[in-house]
Amino acid sequence: MRRISTVKDLTLAGGFGALLFAIDAVFTPLDMILGIPGVRAVVNTFFWIVVACVAVLITRKTGFLTATLFVYALLSVPLITWGAPGFHKLLIIMPLAILVEAILLATNYSNTGIAVAIASGVAGGWLLQLYVMSLLGIPGVETYMKVIVPFTIIGVIEGLIGGFAGIWLYNRKIKNLKVVKQLQSQ
Repeated sequence: MRRISTVKDLTLAGGFGALLFAIDAVFTPLDMILGIPGVRAVVNTFFWIVVACVAVLITRKTGFLTATLFVYALLSVPLITWGAPGFHKLLIIMPLAILVEAILLATNYSNTGIAVAIASGVAGGWLLQLYVMSLLGIPGVETYMKVIVPFTIIGVIEGLIGGFAGIWLYNRKIKNLKVVKQLQSQ
């Protein structure tokens, strides 16, 4: 399996990390507007998953998703995504990135493997977020405890649906674009 190795790879990872951050930033006000904790995460996760799948499919390189999520984690520090603002988000997102990369490697970046890896990352994200928040004493753990089970179940289902939607979008609309062909050539 190829691994991330060029400035082009890192630039693309940064671009996708920024795009994932932009998706979060657009949907962040939903929690405040609707007054339902975590509704933003359920809504934006679908779009986030589709973009993450497309990113993985374009590169199919070991380390690419980890680099993408590192950029995303740094950018998301001031937002309320993944809990209260703070650097603890790196403690949540980076282990998830490594878990997802391991699943991708184990499945040799197959389409089903990509969907399963992303779904695992979503479900693991909910659980790891709760653990880190409670470990560090971050406010909001009590509210989060009330919704962890349904959100984890929704996350797995949404992860699989979003994963296969990303695969479908890539195969139908993105795979044959000239810019994608140029990015894939080395």
